[in-house]
Amino acid sequence: MPKPKHVDLVIIGAGTAGLTAAKEAEKITSNIILIDRGPLGTTCSRVGCMPSKILLQIAHDYRRVKSLAASGIWRDGDKGRLDRRHLMLKLREKRDHFVKYALEDTLAFGDRFIQGEAQFIGPSQIRIDGKLEITAQKIIIATGSSPVVPKEWQSYKSRIVTTDDLFEMEDLPEKWGVIGLGPLGLEIGQALAWLDCDVSGFDKREQLGGIRDTAVQTKALEGLRRDFPIMLGVDVSIEKDHGGNNKALCLKYGSQVQKVDRVLAALGRKANLEHLNLEAAGLMLDAKGKLSCDPSTMAIKDTQVYLAGDVDAERAVLHEGADDGRIAGYNSVRPGDTSFQRRVSLRICFTTPNIGSVGQSLNELSAPVVGEAKFDNQGRSYIMEENFGLLRIYAQQTTGLILGAEFIMPSGEHIGHILAAAIEQKATVHELLRVPFYHPTIEEGLRTALRDLKKKLKPTGTSTLDLAIKA
Repeated sequence: MPKPKHVDLVIIGAGTAGLTAAKEAEKITSNIILIDRGPLGTTCSRVGCMPSKILLQIAHDYRRVKSLAASGIWRDGDKGRLDRRHLMLKLREKRDHFVKYALEDTLAFGDRFIQGEAQFIGPSQIRIDGKLEITAQKIIIATGSSPVVPKEWQSYKSRIVTTDDLFEMEDLPEKWGVIGLGPLGLEIGQALAWLDCDVSGFDKREQLGGIRDTAVQTKALEGLRRDFPIMLGVDVSIEKDHGGNNKALCLKYGSQVQKVDRVLAALGRKANLEHLNLEAAGLMLDAKGKLSCDPSTMAIKDTQVYLAGDVDAERAVLHEGADDGRIAGYNSVRPGDTSFQRRVSLRICFTTPNIGSVGQSLNELSAPVVGEAKFDNQGRSYIMEENFGLLRIYAQQTTGLILGAEFIMPSGEHIGHILAAAIEQKATVHELLRVPFYHPTIEEGLRTALRDLKKKLKPTGTSTLDLAIKA
């Protein structure tokens, strides 16, 4: 049995949050152990953000080629063909570029990084692979999450795909059922449809892509249903095809039956906690089966343990996970816990058009003023052949303070960042209107929504122009 170690900090998980926590903690101490059971490489680089965006980019480019061919601009378009096997090969080559850098960050810790299975054996004690024992002043759990696959689907596992295995496929089957239409399901569903796959999307909820504003939801459904059928409020069951095709699955919903080659399970993710032996540390799961922490400190109450990243499912996006890591890393190597203000909420779904939300949602606000912009006839959108969408911005009636927004719109990812910066700086509608809006840009659509808001606000000594009055 190896000799026990005593360290200042153990970090379980070498993903984005764990690596960020380690780098932050290193500013104070090098007496750190980083542990990961593998596979190495962050969720983002290996099976998440980056490979999914590569797939989306390829699908977008292929769709553009078809559009140019259909318009007669690309005269030889009918001579080409889509090679999905080569597509998947190139996707992995590009994906591995990002994984390489994540691995380098991990291996840079040298002998302070251990690949193995970590389990609690006490409130501040960890055992790795049943052998090496480590006692730590503080511990950060950053073990990430895994896709949810219902137990009743396990017998069909070879034909049910999650993002953990989608990008390892050598080829893309023809017929897909996408079950779960949050951001991931919508992104992959649209990409597969654009790559000439036969796709149908299902969700038992009436909500699409996390949208809360019913006007935006209605517009999103109208747009996305142009690419593939979407069924909301349906409970789908899976059965084998008893009609002779033993490679197909039958999706049953209501009185309908649909045969597919593969199911993409996009039902969310669950925290990777089951292997940690949390009971030995006195850590208890809440009613939802989660560990709870203070998001401003990332500390679990009355313990020496912190959370970071997807294991805390409240903020499962990369920049928030990295912030989790910074906060946990900062507090874990200092006396007392400093509380940090979290960033303005920003969510982007990379469909075309983008779906997103910024700040507070409509149902969280009391009697806000709402400004709108439609993109059906918006200049730059028309040039891009993406002239479809709706932007709705929420502001406070008395002050004009920008509070939040939801949208489905072209280049919405960029508009979302502008609005997030405005909310973070506590900008009003009148103040944001004073910045330049170049022509022709998508940003002019933002100005349209702001001007709509301005007309509905109670004027408080401001100019009727967008410009400030010179002192």
